[in-house]
Amino acid sequence: MTTHWQDYTSGLKLRLEPRECALLVIDVQNSFCSPPGATGRKHANTRMQALPAKINAFAETFRKAGGLPIYIRAVTDAKARPENMRSLDELKGVRFPADPNHSDYSFHGLDIPEDAITLEKRCGDAFASTNLKQMLDAYSIKYVLVSGVRTEICVRRAAERACSEGYFVFVLRDLCATRDACAEHEDQALMFLNAYSGLVTTTEEITGWL
Repeated sequence: MTTHWQDYTSGLKLRLEPRECALLVIDVQNSFCSPPGATGRKHANTRMQALPAKINAFAETFRKAGGLPIYIRAVTDAKARPENMRSLDELKGVRFPADPNHSDYSFHGLDIPEDAITLEKRCGDAFASTNLKQMLDAYSIKYVLVSGVRTEICVRRAAERACSEGYFVFVLRDLCATRDACAEHEDQALMFLNAYSGLVTTTEEITGWL
């Protein structure tokens, strides 16, 4: 299936104030990005495994410029998981580690400063049942940059929700990844995000606008 891209950023002249920008790093944790993690045990995921180093390089530059990185991880604690999600998990036979301290839930390969903001979520939407919006508003954030895994699931949900909450959204396609076999799903997700929820761009372009 061919995806059709509309190039909205080529030649675009923007000037972003770094202190008004937040970088959401979604689910870069052992379960997805570590070779022995849950995904690596079942699927080829070389692209996700390569992601932490790329995010570290950009996040350091972004932070030094005055931007706000926020590191978000999924912790599927059954007791804290919404009842509707627990019912769906049971119906579909989906199982997660019961221990919220399980190693699969730990961040993987990220250089996270001691004073950085970290956040736990209980479902795919990083805004649901968290204080993410309140945090962004407290820092007077206007622009949300989205990175992480998986592009067609949690990255997409974070970008769509950020747009709905009133933020100008950039999805960093070179800092997003999914399973190796899901590249087509990723392309489709990015195409629709670019069309309806923000701008799909690259770290090179963002750096030029900061």
